Amino acid sequence: MRMRRSAKGRQCVFAGFLCLTFLASTLAAQAPGCSTVVVGKKASATGEVLLGHNEDNEGRLVVACYRMPRLKHPAGEMISAEDGMAKIPQVAETAAYLWWETIADWKASYSDNFVNEYGVAVVSDSCWPSKELHGELFDGGIGYALRRIIAERARTAREGVDIAAALVDRYGYADSGRTYIIADKNEGWLFEVVMGKHYVARRVADDEVAFIPNWYTIREVDFKDKGRWVVSPDLVSYAVKHGWFTPKAPGDASGFDFAKAYMSPEMYDTHWKITKDLRLDYNVLRHKYALDMITGKTFEYGQDYPFGVKPARKMGLEDLMALFRTHYEGKPDYRTTSPANSPHSLATICASETQESLIVQFRENPDFTVVWWTAGRPCTSVCMPWYLGIQRVPDGYGWKDPVEAMASHFKPSEDDLSHNPGRAWWAFMDLQNALEPKYFGDDKGRGAGGFAGSDVLRIQRGWRELEVEWLSNQKVVEGEAAAAGERSENAARDVLAQYTADLAKKAWAGARRMAGELAGTKAEKSLKDFRQPKRKPYSGLEYW
Repeated sequence: MRMRRSAKGRQCVFAGFLCLTFLASTLAAQAPGCSTVVVGKKASATGEVLLGHNEDNEGRLVVACYRMPRLKHPAGEMISAEDGMAKIPQVAETAAYLWWETIADWKASYSDNFVNEYGVAVVSDSCWPSKELHGELFDGGIGYALRRIIAERARTAREGVDIAAALVDRYGYADSGRTYIIADKNEGWLFEVVMGKHYVARRVADDEVAFIPNWYTIREVDFKDKGRWVVSPDLVSYAVKHGWFTPKAPGDASGFDFAKAYMSPEMYDTHWKITKDLRLDYNVLRHKYALDMITGKTFEYGQDYPFGVKPARKMGLEDLMALFRTHYEGKPDYRTTSPANSPHSLATICASETQESLIVQFRENPDFTVVWWTAGRPCTSVCMPWYLGIQRVPDGYGWKDPVEAMASHFKPSEDDLSHNPGRAWWAFMDLQNALEPKYFGDDKGRGAGGFAGSDVLRIQRGWRELEVEWLSNQKVVEGEAAAAGERSENAARDVLAQYTADLAKKAWAGARRMAGELAGTKAEKSLKDFRQPKRKPYSGLEYW
């Protein structure tokens, strides 16, 4: 998620301090964003760890997709990210990874998503604002490079947590506060960090589901269990020193609550004002309704929500797709925080600023790990299966050499950000933008009851039917890939790559066609190779 600061604010962070007057004026201008779920393998209907994430950001942006190859690096090479932040020594060889890049004119430090060749994924949620105003930083601290280095070096989720802890211990974290969610085929971890050198990480239990909005969710801390916890050395004593925690006796950590100690008590509503109305607070609503959906129970507004919960039933891919698409339809808070013509707000899980959604289905063989990804909001887009074993991303979803893309991440060009019908992202954006004003009231008054209009329903139905088809085809496609893999590892990867490319091409064609129909225009000639043959009007899957 983007953290919006003025140039003055960035200079303060890079210098290692934020003055109180600047903080008060700047933090109120920031935007919330991102929702994440980790499903333990015993809580999963597939028997696999599942990681779901909606990435939310404001402003002018584009998402490009790349596969970074495994790379060798010369001795003395340094990783350089944001101006003014620490330069970090590179290792001799880095892993390959799939990378969903947020390209933005505000230079995205905290928004990119990665899954590396070993099946380690890293995403993040802002946890703003923390109480820390003067965190200790070395050479400006670390921001974007934290997630990049996890992707480049970690072979397991636990190793990713240890890498993050070591980097924060060395350089200090440069942002107010954040949760990094790091997962693999065996487990998911939450690494919660504040500005400076203080953090706590907790493993999600195998039989539980954890939901993370934009506040810290780790509360009590087990300092003795080194297998499920990683804790910065002076986490409690630092909180005591600053008056954020009062122990029962000197050195007594019992009753320590990380979220209460380090999270700012200020609550912001969907209009970015400090609020006492829990039903306007974007974190309260997202956390409550996510847990309601997961457990089948009803949680109270603003209660101390648990770190993890037992699901009402084991959760499958379809359950996560539904969760990340919800606007709380049929619930008392449906449309209470959104404009008249839209179900989206900063308080909904499928939010006004959701730029993409992904669900990672981890497999024993990392090549068969699937990232179900949507371009744009998931409610009006389709979850495309991208297999981790692909050696390049589908045509049109990225447009640079990946090494060049990483080098220019903080220097986006006007071409990168400009509408281009030859890039898949824009077809999904054109469709999303065409549908947004059509949610309500365009079909015999059904909008008065809060139901989507006919165009929205038609397109949602078409996408969902495709997803059902693609889910049902998984075993067949993976069986073909496994059979090919008996000949060679690359033969299996070729099957998965072709399948991924075919479905990505199909989704792009569908988005381009539907956006054109809604606009009353035909698809551009430059996309003729991606268009399906002309068919009769939609009446099911044959539309595709």
